[in-house]
Amino acid sequence: MTPDARTAAAQATDDTRTVGGPARARSLSPALSPSLVHTELSMLVTALWFEIDHGDGSAASGFFTADAELTFSRRTFRGTDEINGVYGARAARGPRVSRHLMSNFHVLRHESDVVEAVSALVLYAQDGTPPVPTTVPVLVADVFDRFVRAGEPNERHEPEVGETRWLIASRRIENRFLLPGDVLAVPTE
Repeated sequence: MTPDARTAAAQATDDTRTVGGPARARSLSPALSPSLVHTELSMLVTALWFEIDHGDGSAASGFFTADAELTFSRRTFRGTDEINGVYGARAARGPRVSRHLMSNFHVLRHESDVVEAVSALVLYAQDGTPPVPTTVPVLVADVFDRFVRAGEPNERHEPEVGETRWLIASRRIENRFLLPGDVLAVPTE
């Protein structure tokens, strides 16, 4: 066995591995591969943005834990009832065209049932019905998510043994670029 192969074999049997390179080394559970976790979570984030862009956001709270925190700038909403209120108020404003473009999804920390990640968000949005005039992004932000594995409820709303899925336990959206004078469809103050 070559020295590189021995190193790889030792890492594969080690109880902890690292993710993010030497400057950002964090514990990584051997139970789930980093690429599988990355794929599952980036798909979850993409599905949430799709619901908001192509639906009315009424199903958005289904991506969060019951006690989740959702923070836009300096305004925090706690629990699925408040999250439902955010997207209900957004829909009540009237027609809106939006596209939340997510990129640069990066896992910062991974433990067995908890993952912290950051992604970049570019938002194009304007009130009205499509097609709307071409616009520049109204927002570029960093999105910090903490995901947890939660039990999948059965018909009695009790978790099935062994049935789990990822949910967002907390989300913090930090604005990096904001178009002056534009009004976002969610409260940020």
